[in-house]
Amino acid sequence: MLSVLLLLLLKVVKVVVMMVAMLMVLMKVIVMVMMVMMVAMLMEWNVTWNTSNPDFTKCFQNTVLVWVPCSYLWACFPFYFLYVSRHDRGYIQMTHLNKAKTALGFLLWIVCWADLFYSFWERSLGKLLAPVFLVSPTLLGITMLLATFLIQIERRRGVQSSGIMLTFWLIALLCALAILRSKIMTALKEDAQVDVFRDVTFYIYFSLVLIQLVLSCFSDRSPLFSETIHDPSIKNQEEKSDKFMGKAHIVCAAVEEIVVLRLEELCTAEKRQSQQRTPNPCPESSASFLSRITFWWITGMMVQGYRQPLESTDLWSLNKEDTSEQVVPVLVKNWKKECAKSRK
Repeated sequence: MLSVLLLLLLKVVKVVVMMVAMLMVLMKVIVMVMMVMMVAMLMEWNVTWNTSNPDFTKCFQNTVLVWVPCSYLWACFPFYFLYVSRHDRGYIQMTHLNKAKTALGFLLWIVCWADLFYSFWERSLGKLLAPVFLVSPTLLGITMLLATFLIQIERRRGVQSSGIMLTFWLIALLCALAILRSKIMTALKEDAQVDVFRDVTFYIYFSLVLIQLVLSCFSDRSPLFSETIHDPSIKNQEEKSDKFMGKAHIVCAAVEEIVVLRLEELCTAEKRQSQQRTPNPCPESSASFLSRITFWWITGMMVQGYRQPLESTDLWSLNKEDTSEQVVPVLVKNWKKECAKSRK
C-alpha cells in the first residue's frame, strides 16, 4: 500500500514539475515576444507611428504577428487538454464539419512548412536570410498541427463547439489582417520588390484561417452515449443528490427539516412533471460557443413568445445540471453551513 502511494506521489510530482517547466517556457516566450515588439517599434518608429499611413515593420510582422496566436494556443493547451480529458461527454462521429476542419488544419500545416522548405532552398543557393524566416514558419506549422490535434480530441470527447479554438482562429485572422494590409500596400507601390512565393502562400494561409473561423462558429452534432456522461463534477453531484435523498430526515433543527422536506417535495414534483411532459430538449447544450455568449440560441422562443402567448408545452426541458435534483443538494449543504454558523 505504501509503495502504491509513493508511486502516485511521484507521478503527481512529475506532472507538477512538467507543468511548472511548461509555464516557465511560456513566460520566456512571452518575454521574448514583448522584447521583439519593443525593439521593432523603436527601430522604425516613423514607419509605425509618425506617418499619415502607418504600417508595421517587416520584423514585427514576421515575429510578433505570427507568434501571438501561437503563444495563445500553446498557453491554453495544457489546461484545456486536462479539462477535456477529465470531462468526457460522449463521442461525436465524423461529420462533414469535422472533416473540413481537419483537412483545413493539415492544409495550413502544409502551407506553413512550404515557406520553411522554400527558405531552406534559398539558403542552399547562398542567399542570406534572417533566422526568423526559419523559426516563424516552423512554429506556425507545429501550432497548426496542435490545432488539428485539438479538433480531433474535442470530437472524441463530445465537445460540440469550442471557445478556445474560436478565439485562436479569431486572433490568427486579426494578426493576418494586419499583414495582408501591409502586403497590399507594398504591392501597390511602383518600385516594390514582391516575394511572389511567400505572398501566394500567405494569401492561401489567410483564406484557410478565415474559413476555419467561419466553421468554428457552427456547432457539431450531438455526441453518442450522451446519456452516460463521464463527467466527474456531474458524478459528484449525483452522489450528493442520492446521499441527500437518503439522509434528509436526519436534520435536527425544525427550520432545517421544513426546508429540506419542502425541497424533497420539489424534487419529486419536478421528476413527475418531467416524466409526464413530452421531451423538448433545451438547445443551449447543442448551441455553438458564439451562440451561447450572444444568447442567440434563445431567439426562437423569444420570437414565438412575441407572436403568441407561450404554453407549458412550448417550454424546453431543463438541462440536467439545472434540475432541482442537482441544485438542491448544493443548496442544502450551504444551508446547513449557515445554520451551523448561526447556532454558534
